[in-house]
Amino acid sequence: LPVVGMASSRSSSNKSVDTEESARPMRDLVSYNTVINALSQAGLYDRALTMFADMQSSGIKPDKLTYTSLIRPIVAHEDSDVQEMLYDMQDRGIDADVITYNEIIKVLCEQRKVSAAKRIIGHMESANVSPNSMTYGLLMTGLLRTGNAAACVTLFESACADSRTVALTENIYLYTTAITAASALGDSDRAFDLLMRMNACGLKPNIKTLTATMGACISSNKPEMAAEIYRKIDKPDGIAMMKGMKAFCLSGATREAFEIVSKLPCRSRILKGKELMNTYKAIVESALLASDYDLARDVMTDLFRKGNIPSKAIYNGIFDAMNLFYNRRKLLRGEQFGVVDPEGAQKFQFLLFVLDSVMERNIPCEGLLYSAVLRCGSELGGLPRKIASLMISSRTANDVGTASSSSSLIYGVEGAELCSTTTWEELLMDYDDYKADLVTPEALPCLTVRIAPRDVSSVLKAERNLSYGKARRTNKPKRNANRGPQ
Repeated sequence: LPVVGMASSRSSSNKSVDTEESARPMRDLVSYNTVINALSQAGLYDRALTMFADMQSSGIKPDKLTYTSLIRPIVAHEDSDVQEMLYDMQDRGIDADVITYNEIIKVLCEQRKVSAAKRIIGHMESANVSPNSMTYGLLMTGLLRTGNAAACVTLFESACADSRTVALTENIYLYTTAITAASALGDSDRAFDLLMRMNACGLKPNIKTLTATMGACISSNKPEMAAEIYRKIDKPDGIAMMKGMKAFCLSGATREAFEIVSKLPCRSRILKGKELMNTYKAIVESALLASDYDLARDVMTDLFRKGNIPSKAIYNGIFDAMNLFYNRRKLLRGEQFGVVDPEGAQKFQFLLFVLDSVMERNIPCEGLLYSAVLRCGSELGGLPRKIASLMISSRTANDVGTASSSSSLIYGVEGAELCSTTTWEELLMDYDDYKADLVTPEALPCLTVRIAPRDVSSVLKAERNLSYGKARRTNKPKRNANRGPQ
């Protein structure tokens, strides 16, 4: 009886499996196309090609959608296989239309294979498929991204000169791309000529078109024209505002640029990220180049007030405008000390202001800013050199943990009153009143420095030159490594 029961249960289970197999839908063309397209979009190119091979072995013939889904996997494997795919489509009686060709060109240009994309254009002509405006747009964008701005403009002009394709060029996207290419070439005359031709065709320039024209003006050293173009934009985006503020700064209207930026809210949706930092960098750098330290202070104050932390680009802009670190190799060798700078005192005070603003945010000071303060103080000598020396003591004390990281006051010696100085800049200005209280490093303003690996050498050199002075040079000739002593 148990054996009979087991046999009957096995037969019933086999019947259920057969029923499930019969109820399971069969794989057809639609299911294969769906899976291949999903694998291709997910970047699983090998699995997509394997699924295509399984589809062929199952006897299911692919259609145009199948080959369109296989474009990315085939290009990722070998771009020369694309033409073999097109020939295979012809053998199967599947005609590739302009949409298929545009998809191939798009994928090739995304992977910077512009030469292969050009060959596809020749295949289109042999197949009697006329390109459309999107075809030219994709190819022009690919040329521009690969640094072939001249070829991008040439392609657009050749399309304009051909009576068969001139109607396709009357497109705002193509004109904007051509103007952007002219901007990359620094040819403002070509950019304005394209803008005039665009207006003659009845096309209204958009923000991207005007932004590209501003870039052409800035590249050709015509910031006044770029500033006038910016004033005509009603609602600029982040890139337009960034280039517009740069144009204002280059044309001498730095104060106007700051007034525009300062009116933006703290969490502005227009300026953010890299565009925000580059805008503030251009304004503060322009102010420092004009020796307008008050405006530079206002710019940095507004930056900190809105909850932003200066980027490395802003620090580099400040150092470049102040002519600091202008030869990093010589700086690391300690050969640029002792240079007389008529604005040295203002530079040192401004650097202290920036450092104090960073410390008020309870974040570490960057090593490059710290070494710049030490370098500037060492060059000036006197009280700035003394302040820079005290900064080394404060940093060392904070590194070993002897100073409280939350300290914001300078505490006097035993029995003395608390000093009112809370920042390094105020210590510089009122040093004579509080120098008697500066006995231990714990009495100094708190200073924490974050030193990146690439800045370790610069910081150590700055501290060494400040502590031990400039290294003495000897006039002894160096020995040649390949020759013995003379």
